[in-house]
Amino acid sequence: LYLKIDFNFLPKIIYIDFEKAIHNSVKCIWPNICIKGCRFHICQSRWRKIQSLGLPSQYSNNDYIRQYLTYIFGLSFLNTLEVGDMFSVEHAAIQPLDNKITQFADYLVNTYISEDSIIPPRLWAEKVRAFSAQPMHVNLFIANLIAILSLRILIYLNLSKS
Repeated sequence: LYLKIDFNFLPKIIYIDFEKAIHNSVKCIWPNICIKGCRFHICQSRWRKIQSLGLPSQYSNNDYIRQYLTYIFGLSFLNTLEVGDMFSVEHAAIQPLDNKITQFADYLVNTYISEDSIIPPRLWAEKVRAFSAQPMHVNLFIANLIAILSLRILIYLNLSKS
């Protein structure tokens, strides 16, 4: 049927799972397509790692660990080029001193953060236009302001303890 109607379906971008076989198949059919990973799947993968390290109880009981792990999930909403700096500077500044958190941070660098990682930021990080739309909706402005101030206060508190 596709050949009979001479239909040219040439998508520019596709959001798919992170399995290499799917990526290879898509690139075989559409060599010039931009592949992006699904945010649901990356969050699911990170949560599984948190569980495998035994961090859910610490997540529930320790405010600093909860805050740190929560911020990790926000990396998906950054521009690709901002991910490495945000993780190595801002997240490192608030990283709790905990062996399991260090293991998790190492896993993130090797799997997602580094440009040489298995799933580099270009596949999963994408700045959301709605967050920077002009004029910004008042609720987005307030949410962004609270997030920025919360992060700055947390960093300040952690640095002042040192």
